[in-house]
Amino acid sequence: MRSMRRIIDAQIRDKRMKKRFVLICIFIATILIMMGRCSYFSGGYAPVPHWWDEASALVIEHEDLLTAAILEIEHIREDGDISHISFSREGACPSVLGSETLLSVMEIEGIRSVSANENTVTFSIGGRGIGPATSYFGFYYLIDGDAGYHNPWGGGRMDEGYTALRGESVRRSENLELTQYGETWIWREIIGDNVFYIERIVGNFFYYELHF
Repeated sequence: MRSMRRIIDAQIRDKRMKKRFVLICIFIATILIMMGRCSYFSGGYAPVPHWWDEASALVIEHEDLLTAAILEIEHIREDGDISHISFSREGACPSVLGSETLLSVMEIEGIRSVSANENTVTFSIGGRGIGPATSYFGFYYLIDGDAGYHNPWGGGRMDEGYTALRGESVRRSENLELTQYGETWIWREIIGDNVFYIERIVGNFFYYELHF
């Protein structure tokens, strides 16, 4: 009788385990379907939540200081006739080191480096990956130009200039596909897997992701 009881108990436990396994599988499948739908409605790509949250929080919390820093960077560029300027906690030019405003920006937790050109001032907040499989995250301020069309790093328009493709130099616009919805712009390579994601945070501040 005891052995029979053990067999029945084992069968009951087995059925419960199978039921739990099925429920877990259904739950995971539901989450994946929802993620797929979100990705579909956002043009086939969804931003990385952690980096978006960090970037938007930095802009909203420090908007006044960041705006003041952007104006000062523009004065430094114009007075010195400098086309591009960049600095980080590890190093900066004398003009930056002499500015309390810019030094205060570099003390903001989360901001790793700042670079500026005639179109954008870019604030890098992080990255991940190695070599060709690398991603970069941050936000930038658009000084001049069309929203969503400027490379946060190079400063020029995403659809202008040339790029190397299969050993040949081709117009960048020939190998880029743009998906826009609302205040979001997603640039994808037609041949290749690079993705450039841009989304407005507030005003002229934009979040960006660069995936190589």
